[in-house]
Amino acid sequence: MILFPNAKINIGLNIISKRDDGYHNLLSLLYPIPFYDILEIIESKTSNPSYSGLHLKTEDEYIQSLYSFLRKKDWVPGLNWHLHKQIPPNSGLGGGSSDLACFANYLRRYDPVNKHWNEIKDYVLDLSTDAYYFLYNKSAMVEGKGDVLIKSSLDLKGKYLLLLFPGLSMSTATAYDQILPKIKKTSSFKPNSSNISDWKNNLINDFEDNFSKIYTPFIPLKTTLYQLGALYVSLTGSGSVLYALFDKRLDNKNISLPRHKWIKL
Repeated sequence: MILFPNAKINIGLNIISKRDDGYHNLLSLLYPIPFYDILEIIESKTSNPSYSGLHLKTEDEYIQSLYSFLRKKDWVPGLNWHLHKQIPPNSGLGGGSSDLACFANYLRRYDPVNKHWNEIKDYVLDLSTDAYYFLYNKSAMVEGKGDVLIKSSLDLKGKYLLLLFPGLSMSTATAYDQILPKIKKTSSFKPNSSNISDWKNNLINDFEDNFSKIYTPFIPLKTTLYQLGALYVSLTGSGSVLYALFDKRLDNKNISLPRHKWIKL
C-alpha cells in the first residue's frame, strides 16, 4: 500500500511551562497541509526498509522503533517499507512525526476491533507528541505536552500558503532547550477563518525570538511579506521553515525570497 503522510503548520505556539517529565506544556493550533512524504508498506518475511529523497538522520528511527516494539506481538505480520522524503527534516513541518502516525494508522487493519490501539497510541506519544496529533490529523488546538487535542473549526480552503526554506536546520530538542517559558496573561483569542486579519496582533510563536538571532533576515523578511499582502507570517513549529498565508498567489519573480514552495490549501 502507498500512503502519503502530510505536513502541518503551527498557528501560534506558546510554551507555557516546563513539566516534571521533561516535556513542556504548550498551546498551539495545528493545521494539516497538502505537502507529502511517500510511504510504501508491503507484507514481507524480512524487514529491510529503504529510503530515498531528502537525507534523513534520526526521523526514520520512529517507524523502526514502533515496528520493532510491535513485531514482538503475535498480531503484527512481517512488514517492509520504503520511505521517500519530501518534507524537510528538522523543519517544524512534522514530517517524521507524520510518517510515524501514518504507519501506526496503517497497522489498524490488523487490529479491526481496536484491541491494541491504546497501546499503539501510548507508544507513539512516547516517541513524538506531534505524531500523536497526526493520528487525528485535522485542525485542532493542542495543549498539555501535545496529548490534549481540542477540535477546531478552522478551514483555510482556498488560501495560498508560501513555505520558505532558509537553508538551516534546528532540531526540536535543541530548540526546546533554548526556550525559556514566560508567564503570560491568559488570552481568550481563538484563531478562526473570520479573524485572520487579527492573527498577527494576537498570535506569536515563542521560538521566533531565538530563531531571529540565528537567521537574521527573519524579521525584515517577515515585514516584507506583510507589505506584499500576507495575512499571517510565522515560523513552523520550532523551526526552521517560515510560512506566509495569502488570499492569492503572488507573482514573485521580481521578489528576492529564499528557496520556497507555494501550496494551495
